[in-house]
Amino acid sequence: MKYPVFIVWLGIFIAFAISIYMVEGTDETQKKKARISLKETEMLESLKRESKALETSLKSTKLKLKEQQQETKKLKEELAREKELRLQTVESYKEEADKHTALESELEEETKRISTEKKVDELESSLESIEMIDDDESIPEEEYVDEEEQK
Repeated sequence: MKYPVFIVWLGIFIAFAISIYMVEGTDETQKKKARISLKETEMLESLKRESKALETSLKSTKLKLKEQQQETKKLKEELAREKELRLQTVESYKEEADKHTALESELEEETKRISTEKKVDELESSLESIEMIDDDESIPEEEYVDEEEQK
């Protein structure tokens, strides 16, 4: 029994709603306001959609910016590592150059020493030959016989 009463009340409500809608007694200003209100509602809906689109675009732009910042950070770190490696390489080159310079200096000193030793050897041999000549002259003259005298 409850259902038929519910259906009756539902019918009455629908009929009342239709009668309110169908009333021609509304004036033109109310209709204009209703149209303006409808246009404003449509405009608001359009603005909401645009706002959501802009918000989505802003979020994606923020994400891209964050990714670029992370990439920039990685690149900076990589550049710092490369710089450090280059500095280490330069330092090792400097050390090698210093070693090379030291070896060249040692080689030059050794060459000078050898040259000096050769000169000393030459002077000693010259001195020995001079001493031999002096020794030959120190032989008494009596021992020497002139060849002319013997004939």
